Amino acid sequence: MATTYELVRARVGTQLNVQAGATSTEADYNYSLSATTNAVYFDPRFTKSVIADAILDTEAQLIEAICYTGSNPERAAFVELTASVASGASIPLVGASGAKIIGALGAVIDATSSIVCSPRELSVVRMRANNENSMFQAAAYIYALDGSKIYHSRTNVKIDVATFTRGTFTGNIKVQDHQVGALVDGALGMLFAKEEAYITAAQYHNGRFAAYIQMIMGVQPIAQPVAGN
Repeated sequence: MATTYELVRARVGTQLNVQAGATSTEADYNYSLSATTNAVYFDPRFTKSVIADAILDTEAQLIEAICYTGSNPERAAFVELTASVASGASIPLVGASGAKIIGALGAVIDATSSIVCSPRELSVVRMRANNENSMFQAAAYIYALDGSKIYHSRTNVKIDVATFTRGTFTGNIKVQDHQVGALVDGALGMLFAKEEAYITAAQYHNGRFAAYIQMIMGVQPIAQPVAGN
């Protein structure tokens, strides 16, 4: 998150060989500008805007994989709570900020006390919520999911969710700095796939990116990608 988008684009541009420079000195100077918006990219197939879009699309895929893995600690960077939800209401599609919810749902908490609710069978939740003849005296903090709806024993609850809105190519990347390699590989896989002459390179980088996604989601890669295969 301390790495700038421009630095990622510089690394992608180097692999694409699109940074201008007739001599090694000029090329090195232009690379030094690549961490800013002043770099010159000369290939019309791989313009600065096209590269930026590929990086943002790759980042969105990484974030989606992170957020669909509830146990991934990096999910915390995208977490917020929903607005208050009554029992029997539909599970929200957006967080309190209005950003789209992606990935697994997290904890369900009481909207007033912030006490975490525990999952139970729907029949149990309904029995406690109805509490006929005041059968139960102690408060219950339980919930059940049924399709697209949530039922609970509280007045209102909030849900811990991960949200994401595709941003603009400014400032720092939204994923952790150790994901820079994944951003570069994913973007290169997309860009090389545009050109038939680079299909082998596209397969190589897409294979590496798929391995990143598998590792994020806790799946052991079948095989590490090898250059040229």
